[in-house]
Amino acid sequence: MQYSSLFGSGYAVSMAGPLIPYLRSELGFSLAQSGYFISSIAVGSLISIAVLLGVIHRVSRKRLIGFGNLAMVLSLVLSMFFNSFVLLLFLGFLRGIGNGCTQLGVQTVESEKTNIGRGKSMGRLHMTFSVGAISAPAVAGLIGFFPDSWRLIFLVGALPIILGTVALRSIPDKTMPIPKRRPGSRGGVLRTPLVYVMALVAFLFVSMEAMLYGWVPSYWEELNVGVVAPAAIALVLAVALALGRLLSSFFADQVGVGRYLILISVIVAVATGIWSLLPVPGLIVVIIAVIGVAAAGIFPMNMAIAAHRFPEAAGFITNFILIFASLGGMVLPSAFGELAENFGTAILPYTIAGIALALLMVTYTVGRTALRIDPTTNHEG
Repeated sequence: MQYSSLFGSGYAVSMAGPLIPYLRSELGFSLAQSGYFISSIAVGSLISIAVLLGVIHRVSRKRLIGFGNLAMVLSLVLSMFFNSFVLLLFLGFLRGIGNGCTQLGVQTVESEKTNIGRGKSMGRLHMTFSVGAISAPAVAGLIGFFPDSWRLIFLVGALPIILGTVALRSIPDKTMPIPKRRPGSRGGVLRTPLVYVMALVAFLFVSMEAMLYGWVPSYWEELNVGVVAPAAIALVLAVALALGRLLSSFFADQVGVGRYLILISVIVAVATGIWSLLPVPGLIVVIIAVIGVAAAGIFPMNMAIAAHRFPEAAGFITNFILIFASLGGMVLPSAFGELAENFGTAILPYTIAGIALALLMVTYTVGRTALRIDPTTNHEG
């Protein structure tokens, strides 16, 4: 259930970038409108997660995931029938509400488990999200051979979410209980400065991920290389992210979650710097793959450290961090759309490099606090 639902979330989040060429050519979207379309899902996610922040300790995890899945399915199916920018924007917003509820429900269930390898558990969960994200550009690439059928991209995304919902209905409520919250646990979390650094990690990472998913296809199209389709570049990124999350599930607990977080952040910063200095088409494909493999572990490792350090408020801290993650997917991608209207998408690598440098500084802070998380003894050493 968790994997199928997150697979659908990954597809729903990553489909915006591969859709942009169709929306611009078929419906006449501008770059600025495209930026708002990319960000609409993040706006919906932010609102749903913010609303749930104060009541997550009272909400049924099963019902939360079920509602989120339903909202995403409705949004995807209805999007097939409209051409209006406003209506498609609204449906993207609805998709975001569903995504926020589903991701919060699934990740809360995972973070509240005990006696597990945090890096391995979160890495595999987020790998499923990435596998879903692979599917969107892959489907877009296949539909490129039948461009009049581009709206099928929406329909295909609804299928795994429906499967996840069917599986959810067979799960007894008692297997996903609402943990009792310790008095004052939320207040203690919010008084800890590290929490806000973790939230900033989520903001910056999702900003970078959304910029890559949303704008790399348009950036590649503007380069006018011609040999490789824009959807194929998005697919390279999605495959790299899935591979990176698989690797993190194998190696993070062995290396130490904190060390692993710092190491992959350094690789991302170096790779984005090279991209800015040498925007050569062949090299760009390699760099995007390297960024994807390395960056993929940042978000799950950050969440693993948060759940380990605040086990008494795992649901609340997951919710709090996801709010900032949604802000990251909303603010910078839409702002970049406005900039691209004036300067073109050629400024993308410089923007990504700036985000990567800031991300390195905050991941170093978080990683230093958890240079090793040992799931068997539940202490840091």
